[in-house]
Amino acid sequence: MPNTIEKIRKTPLVVTGIFLELLKAHFRVNSDQFRYTDDKTETRVIIEPAYNWDSTHVQKRSAIYIKRGAFSFSRIAINDQQSKDLRDSTTEYTLRVNLPVTCMIISKVSGEVERLAEETSEVLLAFKEQIRQDFGFKRFDVVQVGEIGLLEESHEFYAVPIVVSTEFTESWIVQIEALKLQQVIVSAKEGLTQFVSGTDYSSGDYNEGVYD
Repeated sequence: MPNTIEKIRKTPLVVTGIFLELLKAHFRVNSDQFRYTDDKTETRVIIEPAYNWDSTHVQKRSAIYIKRGAFSFSRIAINDQQSKDLRDSTTEYTLRVNLPVTCMIISKVSGEVERLAEETSEVLLAFKEQIRQDFGFKRFDVVQVGEIGLLEESHEFYAVPIVVSTEFTESWIVQIEALKLQQVIVSAKEGLTQFVSGTDYSSGDYNEGVYD
């Protein structure tokens, strides 16, 4: 069965899911101190998206919360146009996306938060090239393991942020039939004429009427 995971569109939920499943898989089979299971009463580490934050979950065990940053877009081609096929009126567009992801390590015990941060950063560093290839990232780099501090939301917890920089492409294809496109343009012109000559645009005698 061919691997198609790398071709899946990287929406915010998909990117968050990649990190969640990578870390769950590691801590499920490779960790002794922080062994993960799906049973919340048995697991030794909580691994959840940041929007599922619940302080009661980390009262007795350490946790990793995944928070994605803002999507930043940059241009690859002129007008983002990658290719155009006049035979079927299709145009392919592509943008480069830069997205930071933070793995927030949290624990009530300072030593545990440092140890968990160490193990989390090590697995992401060790397998970053394999992750990049298998999930279709253009770039996947651990850029910072932050200093330990008290969690802003609750000062009873220690926290260490691990920041990962990712880059990938966002592509889409637009197909427009010539007749439909012409209808859209005609309709837009008619609407603009009514708008310019109407009360929404008019302000006294100066703006009344349609400009030649």
